[in-house]
Amino acid sequence: MVKALLSCLPLLLISLSLTAQPEVLFKQAESLRSEIDSAKSAYQQVTVRAQELEGEEREIIENQLYFIASNYASEIYELADVVESLPQDNTKTTELRAYIRPVLEEIPSVFHARLSKIQTESATLRAQLADASPEQQTVLQERIAVTESHIDKLFQSLFTHNDVLRQLGITSDQSEPLIEQLQERSMLTAGRLKRASEEHKLFRSLAGEHPDSADLKQQLAATEVARSSYLASLERQVALLEKNKVDVDYYQTLLVETSGDITRGFNLKVLQRLASQTYDDLKSWFEDSFSKLIGKFFIFTLTVIIFRYLGLLARSAVVKLMERPTVKLTVLLKKTIAKGTSNLVLFIGVLIALSQIGVSLGPVLAGIGVIGFIIGFALQDTLANFAAGMMILLYRPFDVDDYIESAGVAGKVNKMSLVSTTVLTLDNQTLIIPNNKVWGDVIRNVTHQRVRRVDLTVGVAYDSDIPHVERVLQGILDNYDKTLKSPEPIISVHELGDSSVNFAFRAWVRTDDYWEAYWYLTREVKIQLDKEGIGIPFPQRDVHHYYPEKPLDE
Repeated sequence: MVKALLSCLPLLLISLSLTAQPEVLFKQAESLRSEIDSAKSAYQQVTVRAQELEGEEREIIENQLYFIASNYASEIYELADVVESLPQDNTKTTELRAYIRPVLEEIPSVFHARLSKIQTESATLRAQLADASPEQQTVLQERIAVTESHIDKLFQSLFTHNDVLRQLGITSDQSEPLIEQLQERSMLTAGRLKRASEEHKLFRSLAGEHPDSADLKQQLAATEVARSSYLASLERQVALLEKNKVDVDYYQTLLVETSGDITRGFNLKVLQRLASQTYDDLKSWFEDSFSKLIGKFFIFTLTVIIFRYLGLLARSAVVKLMERPTVKLTVLLKKTIAKGTSNLVLFIGVLIALSQIGVSLGPVLAGIGVIGFIIGFALQDTLANFAAGMMILLYRPFDVDDYIESAGVAGKVNKMSLVSTTVLTLDNQTLIIPNNKVWGDVIRNVTHQRVRRVDLTVGVAYDSDIPHVERVLQGILDNYDKTLKSPEPIISVHELGDSSVNFAFRAWVRTDDYWEAYWYLTREVKIQLDKEGIGIPFPQRDVHHYYPEKPLDE
């Protein structure tokens, strides 16, 4: 019986949840309705207040009125979404629909009034551009950019409102007039964008020819603001038109051409249009400049090829010079010098080739110097690591597969580069260490030598027979084939400790056998000492207590 009840429990919970959900939605709808009534009351009060004012104060209040209406509309849209989720055969739902309808029908008039006002303001600002100074033009263009953004947002609000009305079945689709207005606006914006882009190119060219002209710099800044503003505005308009299934290929092509960003509304038709325009431009360019370009290209290529061969000859001469017995350099350094000589000759050839085709070398060299300084300043740590890597390659304190300890890290060298050293630890962790830290610290190369000594300290009791202990330890070495005869092992009394006589037990093994030998000898020492009855003492201490002859209380 209990199992049956438990099996029905999930279905019971789901049923209760479905039953309770409409009640929750109705409560949410009533709460939103209360908020909408409050917002509507505030909107009406501000409207009355605006009619009582004049001039700047009235303009400020009207601006606030639009934002209140926008928030008001958002709450209505939220209520509309809730109503759509309610049971449609419920009387409360019917009542809420009747409440929403007149409220929704009031909103477009607010948006249209605001749209008309902003469009008038934008036209007034544009009219002022003709007589404005270069400094004033920049300010005016920034204000125009703000109005363009507001107009686009109003169109978005009107389209959103129309979608809500259509979804609720309050009215049929009324988007056609809006689309026509938006298309007309997009045509104007596209024309203004093209004009602003052309003016921007012109003033950029003039500002380059006259870098000291403050007016040209101001006009360039103004056209840049205008170009960016119209570019962003047209992109918003294209998104709205595309959402309403309007052909926007021309506008998308213009966006790509103007911004240089191929990701702005890219599609196959835009690609075809751009390819066609590029073909026409290339055809015109080839007809005008191709023969000159071929001549310059031939001169440049021939000069570079000649200096390339000269570089190879210089490299061969340097290699022969460094092969003399009196020249003592490492192989790596010889290769670096030879390659550097060849590259230097080639670099000089490239500079000469550039000068032959009309490129001024002064700005080129200055640019190379500036770029080199910037790169050097930005990559100080990287260059320091590079220099340390060169030192490591030059002096070779370790190589790949060596076991090293440096920069607080111990492990096997797995990979080396001019910037970093990759170390694999004994527990199989991969550590990448900057070469600057490796070279700047003490480097211990554990496996650099062919053989290595195993050092053990063996402590025996004071009553042990010293010669007997020495024979036992020697026998351990004689019976282990991985210890080397040369250098000779050492078995000697090393010190008289507090609790034991300590023997120095040292044997040489191949480096590859070190840890195996270390662990084997440690184990074998314990086994053989126990077998021979030789005690290995543990530390002990005698504690003596002294008492006075008479009790303390006397």
